[in-house]
Amino acid sequence: MSEYDRLIRTKKEPCSPLPMNQVTSLARFVRQPGARLLALILLSLLVHMTILFMRPWWPTAAPAHDLIIDAVLVAAPTAPKVDKPKRVVPPAHHVTHHAAAAPAVVSQAETPQDSEAAMPPASGDGAENGPSGTPGPQAASDAAPTAAVSTPVVPSAPPASAPQAAVLRYDVSARDPKGGESAGYVGVGSITFTPSESAYSIDLEAKVQIIFFTKTVLEQHSEGANGATGLVPTRFSETRGGRTREARFDPASAPAGAQDRLSIVVQLGALLRANASLARAGAQIDVPLGTASNRFETWHFESRGLETLNTEMGKIDCVHLARSARPGSNDRDLDTWVALDHGSYPVRILVTEPDHTYVDMRLTRIETASDK
Repeated sequence: MSEYDRLIRTKKEPCSPLPMNQVTSLARFVRQPGARLLALILLSLLVHMTILFMRPWWPTAAPAHDLIIDAVLVAAPTAPKVDKPKRVVPPAHHVTHHAAAAPAVVSQAETPQDSEAAMPPASGDGAENGPSGTPGPQAASDAAPTAAVSTPVVPSAPPASAPQAAVLRYDVSARDPKGGESAGYVGVGSITFTPSESAYSIDLEAKVQIIFFTKTVLEQHSEGANGATGLVPTRFSETRGGRTREARFDPASAPAGAQDRLSIVVQLGALLRANASLARAGAQIDVPLGTASNRFETWHFESRGLETLNTEMGKIDCVHLARSARPGSNDRDLDTWVALDHGSYPVRILVTEPDHTYVDMRLTRIETASDK
């Protein structure tokens, strides 16, 4: 039995001051672990009762005052008006547009057998062509006819003789049909014209450089007879965008003056040499063109007037002839610039597809048999 139990059982009378030996025994009891835990519990209970039932001695906080904010709405200052910058179109190769004369009203009976010296003289200056090869705004106004537009004419009189054999060298710019909007390439091209007394052949090739490779973007071949009315094609083939197509024509059943997509660029030069009035702005030419074997449709060309092109050979005066495809026909546009001299060869050829891809060929030099 502990000293504490013995003390409780033996002590019957009221409490009195404990003797020293009992105080020592109580101190020993307090130092025991169980007694310490009991003392802590009692102390915690005393503190909680004091907090709950007694007025706290610390001062209470003063009530907070309401915060009042005065807000005034002020309109935001108006930003100064800034004019939208105008779109600047980079100039293409320099082209001078000459003042346009009244459109020619040409009948078949009026078709003269003129030489290239009878072409209208080049005079006056104008605006440059745009990047796509179409006339700029000033050029369009210069080329506007000042009289009623002439009716289309199919020249039937025998044109001047075809030009002599030559190899035409070109600089080429193109956009690949499968290359996207930014796939523009440059390269070189050629047209080889080989006529004889009774036949002819024409080969066109346009190549561009793609990194370390050379790609042919347009290849055409035309062959046929060289008759009294000019070129009479009997076979045509074309390779473009990896696709090759071929057409054959029977001259006996073909319309008079019919051409194919390649022979037309040479035949137009012969027609202009035979009829100087066709060079005037607004003049119109209708040519039957073979689109498939023994199938023909009329291609309508309109003269845009005289233009001077800067080439590696110097400035060359040309007649700009343009053919626009019918809306919804899924066919190509063709623009050709025919030289007034230099054999009436095409100085520039622009082929534009319905998807706006194009092949643009610009003359750099002419190689003839006399140059060898």
